[in-house]
Amino acid sequence: MNSNIRLSAANMSELAAIFERGPAGSPRIIATRHVLNTGILYNDSGRVGKPKLRDAKEAVDKYMIDRNIAGAPSSAPVRVVNITPMIQIKSIIVDTCEGTLELDIDGLQLKLLDGMDTIPLDLLGSSTALIQYIRDWHEGKV
Repeated sequence: MNSNIRLSAANMSELAAIFERGPAGSPRIIATRHVLNTGILYNDSGRVGKPKLRDAKEAVDKYMIDRNIAGAPSSAPVRVVNITPMIQIKSIIVDTCEGTLELDIDGLQLKLLDGMDTIPLDLLGSSTALIQYIRDWHEGKV
């Protein structure tokens, strides 16, 4: 069974920075705590939830081995748990009969493009539902 711990882009950058900063304590332990606190575990069946300590430790060990980081374990863990970045959708452009509409996920805004003056109510309702679904997906609720 394949397992992945997904981290946001900011948390992926922080993980890399932990190893770049060097030995202020044990980077391996600090990285494991970071992955444990910020990651979301997925397997072949989908979202599992918060990773367990063993998952986080094995994922950090594999991360260190893959990147030849000093202090990495000499052998790969028995179970393979990968650390992967989360995908974030920032906006969606929808082409309708009335014109083009941009759905800004971060700002929860609808932007009228290509000469649209108004938004039909049925399009507004489905667009808002889509934005909410994507926001829930980003937060791991879906």
